[in-house]
Amino acid sequence: MKWTALFCALYLFLLKSHTIFDHNDLYREIDRHSAAFTHPLLNQRFTYIGQGAQMYVFASEDGEAVLKIFKGKHKKRFKFSRFLGELKNRQGVREEWKSKFKDTCRRYEMAIEHLKDETGLIHLHFHQTDTPLPVTLIDKTAFRLDISSLPFILQKRAILAPDYFRQNPGKKDEARQALKDFFVKRIQKGFSDPRQTLTINYGFIDDTPIQLDVGKIEPFHGDVDTELKKIHAKVDEWVSRL
Repeated sequence: MKWTALFCALYLFLLKSHTIFDHNDLYREIDRHSAAFTHPLLNQRFTYIGQGAQMYVFASEDGEAVLKIFKGKHKKRFKFSRFLGELKNRQGVREEWKSKFKDTCRRYEMAIEHLKDETGLIHLHFHQTDTPLPVTLIDKTAFRLDISSLPFILQKRAILAPDYFRQNPGKKDEARQALKDFFVKRIQKGFSDPRQTLTINYGFIDDTPIQLDVGKIEPFHGDVDTELKKIHAKVDEWVSRL
């Protein structure tokens, strides 16, 4: 009975911790860069709005931008078998996460160079900088965090695609076509994404689509017409289910 209560408490703790920002769970294995960095956006307060598998996301006070801070590890929903496996293979898990981080950085660097307008990216901070960079973050309370030694991303804030469609029912056809045009433009620039997860990875700024998460984009070398036909069919199917 005692052990059952202990494991139940552990499960509830891990389940709860998955839903909030954890300042102890931040990625820190990045190289140093001698240049200092600052940006006027970081003078605002940023409020926690959610998280993905790899990043915590904070929204700026003026509603115009988001700050994405990389996690130190992915807190998956607790399973005792997975917990034991990770205990046995901590080094392997760490190296796998490090490899994923590097791959994500590579893709974001491609995106800001070739798809800046299509992604709304403002700045990538993938190296430690010398001078402190304190930012005010708000989760349950407000606190200051020096992010000069952390990898982070500044990106324009968008309305998630499903929310945009729900908020603008009279623009459904125009928004659907705008998404299709977006994918045409992206592939004309030489990139595609095998996921096309429209529910969480795309959004709208005003009436213009952008890709919020570029963690899977790659240069595209296949048949453009076939790829666009597949993507456009997925857009039609997705919009029909809204």
